[in-house]
Amino acid sequence: VNRRIQDLQEERGLLEQTPDFSEELLMRIAQTYFSSNRYYEAFWTFWKIYQDYPNGKLAEDSCYGAFALAAQLEQDAKAKETGLKYMGSFPEGKHWEDVSLQLGQVFVRNKEYTTAIDYYTEILKAKPEHTYKDQILYMLGFSQFQDARLVDSRQTFQTLSRDFPDSDKASGGLYWVGMTYLFQDKYQDGLDAFNRFTERSTDGKLYEDASFRKSVCLYGLENYPLAAEKLEEFLREFPVDTLTPEA
Repeated sequence: VNRRIQDLQEERGLLEQTPDFSEELLMRIAQTYFSSNRYYEAFWTFWKIYQDYPNGKLAEDSCYGAFALAAQLEQDAKAKETGLKYMGSFPEGKHWEDVSLQLGQVFVRNKEYTTAIDYYTEILKAKPEHTYKDQILYMLGFSQFQDARLVDSRQTFQTLSRDFPDSDKASGGLYWVGMTYLFQDKYQDGLDAFNRFTERSTDGKLYEDASFRKSVCLYGLENYPLAAEKLEEFLREFPVDTLTPEA
């Protein structure tokens, strides 16, 4: 018995000297879940790693993994929790800009437009040369429009088009500029903006909508013959569309 006790004490001493691989093991499990498309299990495993090892060497990657999956799965409450935790814990993190963009998109998806406006405004103050600044400006302008801040929205979209003319968001910005004018009954300005947009973009739902909005602007300008002509063109181009009955 004494020999057995001595052997166990020696074994315990060796075990205590052995590095703890639990954090790495959990990360392998999370990655395996992810590779197997078991995203919910992957999310909870990533989040467990961060909660159990908030100062571990894999803390940043696990917190980011939890956020990215929560956002992808539209588990928005968890996306907000994990996103805010990441931004607060890793202000110089390698995924900070990506998280800052996506977290705002979660606010927009939940129609929390006032929160999104305040949030994105602070992000641009903190990082005026943000890698995804064009996308942030687009989301900011969209939120301002939805919050009926039409002048602010127009200025934001005009900044987007001016500073990022080659961005894939620039042409969409022209559409929303037109919408801000239309909602203020500034029909000529709206018509000009929609014309600029349709000259640059010829596909997608925004193009269809802009084609219809041009007719609305002409109607507002009391140019009824041309408005009717444009409506007929719209019906020929989009015979079956959500706007067809209204046209």
